[in-house]
Amino acid sequence: MDYDKLSSQTKCLLHTVSESIGQLESMIHSLKSSSELDEINKLYYSLNQDVQNVCGFFSFTE
Repeated sequence: MDYDKLSSQTKCLLHTVSESIGQLESMIHSLKSSSELDEINKLYYSLNQDVQNVCGFFSFTE
């Protein structure tokens, strides 16, 4: 994916998603309860999959 060719709105979205993933990773490492960890892990992997889909879409459309 050529980051420079993306629209500013898309760059902003990817930046926001990247920050969210970082926050989720921090939360995962600080949790003690396994049920909380399971729920956060589900959200993390879902968000990460969404990012991969977006990146795949943009690399496909280039």
